[in-house]
Amino acid sequence: MQSFPLFRLPFNALMTTIRSMEPLHQLTLSTCSNVVYNLVKSAGLRCQSLYIEHDGDFKIVAKFNERRSVTMTILYIPTEYNDDDDDEDEEVRPLRAEVEAKYNLYEGEEEDDNEYLWKHPSFTLKDWVRNLLGVLNRSEICGSYCGPRNYLNYVRPAIKDYDLKYLNRFYYNQVYGEEILESVSTVSRLEFVGHFKPSEFSKLLISNFDVLIPSEDQDITLNDLLLCNAAHFNLSNSNLTPNDLNKFLKIWMKNSNTHLRYLKVGYESFGDLDEELLMEGINHQDQMTSKVFNSYCHEHTHHAPNILVEGGYNVYRKDGTQATIIIDRLEDFTFELFVWSDK
Repeated sequence: MQSFPLFRLPFNALMTTIRSMEPLHQLTLSTCSNVVYNLVKSAGLRCQSLYIEHDGDFKIVAKFNERRSVTMTILYIPTEYNDDDDDEDEEVRPLRAEVEAKYNLYEGEEEDDNEYLWKHPSFTLKDWVRNLLGVLNRSEICGSYCGPRNYLNYVRPAIKDYDLKYLNRFYYNQVYGEEILESVSTVSRLEFVGHFKPSEFSKLLISNFDVLIPSEDQDITLNDLLLCNAAHFNLSNSNLTPNDLNKFLKIWMKNSNTHLRYLKVGYESFGDLDEELLMEGINHQDQMTSKVFNSYCHEHTHHAPNILVEGGYNVYRKDGTQATIIIDRLEDFTFELFVWSDK
């Protein structure tokens, strides 16, 4: 079959052709040369989200819409590892890399299982990140899913020139405690697995995160709750008692935790949620109407951007701020506090 002289087309026709391509084909085309890279970039290619993960392989995932995501797996060239005898170093310090790019396939979708191997003589992960964000016209990475060793030794150096919005399912490692605290101080959303020491966890709590989701293994005290500066604080399998939440609400009503917009405390069974004890001595009103709460996006909070809040109890802070308490003792066994921005 005779090849088509794509780059002999008039400029406007060429740009129309590039814009009509599938995202995976556009990205693959951009790796041909610097000239083609700039052409594809000029076509205005964009994605909804982009994140880095490590599940045995380093992967960059770009989501274009609900049915189109491209996974780019970083393939390290074995002969290009440094010559250190330390096996541990060999795992985290590869020099050059190739990329295997393909679509994520969805059930019921016509399969497009083509894989493309992107090569460049000297590209490392940092170069591929720069190249990819450039062609996608992005300056930020939505998130990173990986352990601290891989993140600190390889991912962080590769993405340090870009904004990182969140670290998700970040595995805490005591060896890297101080480095982890330094790293997470620049993100707006943090979900971690493992157990921070109380002194280290206190430093996380006073950071102004948009979203903080501690591990189920992290012990949370009433003092931790009062210290927290996060806007969204989500606790699972909590060891907080109804009496702790009762004390927290009374202190909150005296103008404590003014940054808090949403608190969720999960329990293992309905027996852990004594509603009468939780609301004892708290001046409240029954919530008679439904109201829409503007939350963060689903990607970060497991909620839709807008949550319909129905029922519950209304309480008021000393400054007039209203909040609604929802206690679910039937299905999820949760305590939720929705703080409304309007007074």
